[in-house]
Amino acid sequence: MTLSTVEWGGTGPVTLVLAHATGFNKLVWRPVVAELRTQGFDGPIVAFDFRSHGHSPKLEDHSWTRFGDDVAEILSRVGGPVVGVGHSMGATALLQSALVAPERYLGQVLVEPIVFPPLTFDSLDHPLVIGASRRRREFESVADALGNFADKAVFSGWVDDALAAYVEGGLVPEADTWALACEPVHEAEVFSRSGSDGVHDRLEELAVPIWLVVGEDTDTYPPGYVELLRDRIADSRLASIAGAGHFAPMEQPGTLASVIITALDGFVRKL
Repeated sequence: MTLSTVEWGGTGPVTLVLAHATGFNKLVWRPVVAELRTQGFDGPIVAFDFRSHGHSPKLEDHSWTRFGDDVAEILSRVGGPVVGVGHSMGATALLQSALVAPERYLGQVLVEPIVFPPLTFDSLDHPLVIGASRRRREFESVADALGNFADKAVFSGWVDDALAAYVEGGLVPEADTWALACEPVHEAEVFSRSGSDGVHDRLEELAVPIWLVVGEDTDTYPPGYVELLRDRIADSRLASIAGAGHFAPMEQPGTLASVIITALDGFVRKL
C-alpha cells in the first residue's frame, strides 16, 4: 500500500509521526506543527492519511487492526528516533504499534485514545455511527464545504486554520462537485468497529513512555476513566488541557504543542 503523507523537514534528531482521528486527515495537524516550530521544535515531522481517509487508498475491512498496519508502514519509511503523536483513533493505532514494535519509539503523546472494552461502539444504533452515516457527502465547491462545517457546533471551537486544513485535506473532486474523501459509510463503519484493535486488554504490556492528554471539558471519557488508563500503563503521565474538549489539537494547538515539547524533553532525558 502507499499512504499519503505530508512532511515538514527538520534538522533535529527526533522525528514526530502524527496520526489523525476518525474522519479527519493529515492536514488537520498543520496548526500544531506551526506552533511546534514557533516553540522551538526543529526535527522532522511526518503526518499521514490512514486508509479510507484523505488521499490514501480505501479499505474494505475497517477493523482497527488495519490502522495499526498503516502506522507500521509509516515507521518503515522513517529512520532514527520517533515520537508518536496521535488523536483519538490515531492514538489507538499508535498504541497498537507500540505493542508490536516498542523499540521504534522514544515515547508517545496520545490525545484521548479510544481504548474501551470490546463492543463498546459495536452497534449500528450508536450515535457516532448514526451521525457519520448521515453526514453530507457532496458540496458544490470548497467554499460551500467550508461554510457548511463552519456552521456546525462541533467545529465552533476550532482555530481557523484547523477547519481550513480539514476541508483542504478532506475533499476530493468528483465530476462537477467535491466529495468527502472519507466516505460517510466508511466513517460509520470505523466507529462501529471501535474495540476491534485488541489494545484494551493489553495496556499492561506497553513498554513505551506515554503521555495521555485529555481535554478538561471532554465528553469522550466518563469521569475518572483516563486515570484508570494511566494506572494500567507502566510508564505514563497525564496532562489535562483546560477549556478543551475531545478536539484539543484543533481547539488549542499551541497548548498541545507545549505538552508535546515538554513530553519530548522527558523522553530524551531517559535515553
